[in-house]
Amino acid sequence: MEDYIILSKCGQGTYGSVFKGIHKITHSLVALKRVTDIAQEDGEPVEVKYLNQLKNLSNIVNLRDHFYIDKNSVLVLIMEFIEGDLWKIMSNPQCTLSLGQIKNFTKQLLEGVKQCHVNGIMHRDIKPANLLITTNGVLKLTDFGLSTSYSKRSEKFLSSNVVSLYYRPPELLLGSCIYGPEIDMWSVGCILMEMINNSYLFAGADETAQLDLIFKLFGCPTEKSWPGVSSLPGYNDLFNKQQQQQQNENNYSKQHNNNNNNNNNNNNNNNNNNNNNNNNNNNNNNKYNNISTSCLQSPSSSPPIGGYASSLSSDFNSNEYNGYNQTFSNEDCLAISQKKLIDKFPHLVLLPSVLDLASKMLTLDPKKRINSLEALEHPWFKSSNDMDQIVPFSKDFTDLANRYIASTRQLQQQQHHHQQQQQQQQQQQQQQQPHQQQLIQRQHQEQQQQQLIQRQQEQSKQQLIQHHQQSVNQQQLAQQQQLAQHQQYNSQQHQQHHQQQHQQHQQHQQQQQQQQQQQQQQQQQQQQQQQQQQQQQQQYHQHQQQYHQYQQQYHQPSQQQQQQQQQQQQQQQQQQQQQQQQQQQQQQQQQQQQQQQQQQHQYQPPQQYNHQPPQHQHQHQHQHQHQHQHQHQPQPQHQHQPQPQPQPTPTPTPTSTPTTTTIPPTITTTIQPTISKSNG
Repeated sequence: MEDYIILSKCGQGTYGSVFKGIHKITHSLVALKRVTDIAQEDGEPVEVKYLNQLKNLSNIVNLRDHFYIDKNSVLVLIMEFIEGDLWKIMSNPQCTLSLGQIKNFTKQLLEGVKQCHVNGIMHRDIKPANLLITTNGVLKLTDFGLSTSYSKRSEKFLSSNVVSLYYRPPELLLGSCIYGPEIDMWSVGCILMEMINNSYLFAGADETAQLDLIFKLFGCPTEKSWPGVSSLPGYNDLFNKQQQQQQNENNYSKQHNNNNNNNNNNNNNNNNNNNNNNNNNNNNNNKYNNISTSCLQSPSSSPPIGGYASSLSSDFNSNEYNGYNQTFSNEDCLAISQKKLIDKFPHLVLLPSVLDLASKMLTLDPKKRINSLEALEHPWFKSSNDMDQIVPFSKDFTDLANRYIASTRQLQQQQHHHQQQQQQQQQQQQQQQPHQQQLIQRQHQEQQQQQLIQRQQEQSKQQLIQHHQQSVNQQQLAQQQQLAQHQQYNSQQHQQHHQQQHQQHQQHQQQQQQQQQQQQQQQQQQQQQQQQQQQQQQQYHQHQQQYHQYQQQYHQPSQQQQQQQQQQQQQQQQQQQQQQQQQQQQQQQQQQQQQQQQQQHQYQPPQQYNHQPPQHQHQHQHQHQHQHQHQHQPQPQHQHQPQPQPQPTPTPTPTSTPTTTTIPPTITTTIQPTISKSNG
């Protein structure tokens, strides 16, 4: 609001007010509409949503901006400023519209309605005050606060309390909640007739009076003229009340006439009957006279307004309302609508194109109502002969209207006389043919009896069919139960078998794990034995080194002994090599056996497992241990036999003398003679 300056207030509506303003920067005139009751659809204000969809169209007002004020409680719409509207033009007594101007405004209005309907939008509030007119004569639709979207034929329940009362179609007045874009076409037809007649077409004080005026002009609808009208919420309530009031009035009049007939003499009764007949004739004449006077009344005046129980119910059975009681085609209904419009507005006789277009838009049945595309193709918009013609008014055509009404009155009298003759003929036929009625009754009774017999036969057939179906259903149920039991049994057996196989597989895996653990233990034992052998060999080599040192200090071995010792060492080395080769071969055999066992014990269906523990395992282990014991027996590599020497041997110190527990027996035997000789 800080960017705009409000100049004046243009109007006040139900949901807000409109102000004339100017933009501070561009200095352009704008219309500011303040909306207090913000209706939203899909999380967006309704008017903003549909104006954005219809943006930059020729006959739709342009929305420039919108924002909220007063803590988002008031919506402000910034639109292009158009000062004039159709209501102001029509309400000005000094302004008279030519037929060309009416045609131009009607065509632009239909263009705007078409732009809405093509985009799937119903305006739902078309009236002269919502038709803005620029200084160049361009008509633009505004006020989309009651608009909504629709499909090809809306199936969702909508509110019937839309459209201003004077321009509301009859289906909404009867409470219909399922409707489409045809409601906008009724409003366009009312506006067209309002421009032609310079007065409201239907100006009811409330919904009841509005329906009263519509039905007085076009007649009360029936299922023949308007299929589906009896299913509308307000239809049954309306006509049930009327029928009850008529029955009460008829009953009261009958009782009153019977009492008068019993009290009066026969002569008086005859006189009264004559008087009643005269009164009836006078009433008929007065009725036609009322039609003529009602057709010649000024456009500003309106018919008397009353409720359903007063004005509408009093003339419900009259010819004025029952124009649609017979079966008519669409063309017949259109002709009747045109005739009704001419009865009320005689000057329309000279405007046949306008009359045709208005009658097609003001059809009671919404399905027979013309749409905006068809209306724009009407021949009236293609002709240009009447562009400057002034609309004829009722004062200039009273004679023509009286002549037309007189002709219609004669036609109605002839029709009434013809109907009376037909009723008399029917009564005579009923009196002359009593036997035929009896025959018809008998035939009717026989037909009823035959129908009863046929119904009984059909019932018996249905019972047999039901019994057969029950037996078939029972058999099917029994079969299904057997199948279910069999399936349960098979599933249980399958589960048990699967569990057994799973247990066997687990046991087999446990056995394999145990065997692997045993093999690992054996390998660990072998490794320990090898370590012990290595330690013993190291100790043995240490002792040999000590012994050699000792011999080198005190003895000189002979060459022959040295050769023998070397040969023995070579033999021992060969034996050790052979033993190592044998160990390698045994290890390879063990690895091959393990691989074969693993291949044999791969997972197979549990039902084919025939596991046998490997044979000769303990024997193999025993042999393997025996071989290791044999291999790890310490054997001296160098055996030096000392020779006696004359020199005395010194007594070894405790540090240099080897312990007898660590030296092998072969070494001790060689040491003892030397010591004994030295002592000797």
